[in-house]
Amino acid sequence: MFQPFEKSFEILLNHTVPFEIRTTYHSKLISIKKLNEMVEYLDNHNYRGNYYIQYYRNYSQTLTVLPHSDNNLEGKINISPSLNIVFR
Repeated sequence: MFQPFEKSFEILLNHTVPFEIRTTYHSKLISIKKLNEMVEYLDNHNYRGNYYIQYYRNYSQTLTVLPHSDNNLEGKINISPSLNIVFR
């Protein structure tokens, strides 16, 4: 699903429409390595808005049953001085 994101992202970067980027983190579905790659990608493409990393809410009703997610990213995400990362 990265190619559709990338195409939309490029369009938004070239216009004045306000937007934000969010990733919902579930420890069994996305790796810390992939999150760090996203931080690097956004930084390299001069995204200067907030990048929201939101924790999956354990035991929320979803289309399928998901295992428990370890929602601790403290000290595991590469912080960029030019990108504001917000955990929520």
